[in-house]
Amino acid sequence: MADKITKRAIDALRDKAKAADKTLLLWDADVTGFGAIATKTGACSYVIQYRLGGRGTPSKRVTLGKHGVLTPDEARKLAREELGKVARNVDVAQVKKDEKAKLTGLTFKDAVERFLSVHGKGTRYWAQKRTRLMSAYALT
Repeated sequence: MADKITKRAIDALRDKAKAADKTLLLWDADVTGFGAIATKTGACSYVIQYRLGGRGTPSKRVTLGKHGVLTPDEARKLAREELGKVARNVDVAQVKKDEKAKLTGLTFKDAVERFLSVHGKGTRYWAQKRTRLMSAYALT
């Protein structure tokens, strides 16, 4: 299906997905590669789908955000920005994956330092907490 994505279209898509008991997609008529996906539970998100390298390469789909957090117009604007990056040969799915890995790839020492910088300072036992955490795992 291709139609302009509006709040009314999203609500209709959500109702159809619940009634059909399956995930449905609605592609935007204005921005090629921009769409909305509704699950059988009624959750709805905005997505972009693209292909780098032509027909022989697999297509990739990236979630932009949930409906409600983003309005259809905000999501369309964000989709244009992300698809513009794709046009400049930037793999936005890989960039997003790398950023997520960077956030979750902390070492224990980094996690302890981050924890202490948020929760440790300001207490009179800060130095003792740091010493115990760091020496327990020989990180000093």
